[in-house]
Amino acid sequence: MMVAALAAIGGAMILLLLAFRTAEQIIPGQETRRHLLALAIAVGALLLLALFCVGLLLIRFLVFRLKVPHATAGPTEYVNAWELAGRRLELPTEEEEEETDDP
Repeated sequence: MMVAALAAIGGAMILLLLAFRTAEQIIPGQETRRHLLALAIAVGALLLLALFCVGLLLIRFLVFRLKVPHATAGPTEYVNAWELAGRRLELPTEEEEEETDDP
């Protein structure tokens, strides 16, 4: 996908250059040539910005793809968390229940 985006941007830049060269020969007015040159520079700048962004995405993709994989965590020693929580629970004794029941 990245290669296709780079190829599309490169092709657009080549077509822009060819169109500018052809239009320069066809259009005789100096004012029109200046406007065409300004338009070509603006479109070229946008294409370069797009190429830069695709390059950043490509670098980011390659860095994460080629990174050394981290050790994955193994299974925990506690199979049943509810059972473990039940063992930790301390029920109040009868004496403590009587103290809380008295007003």
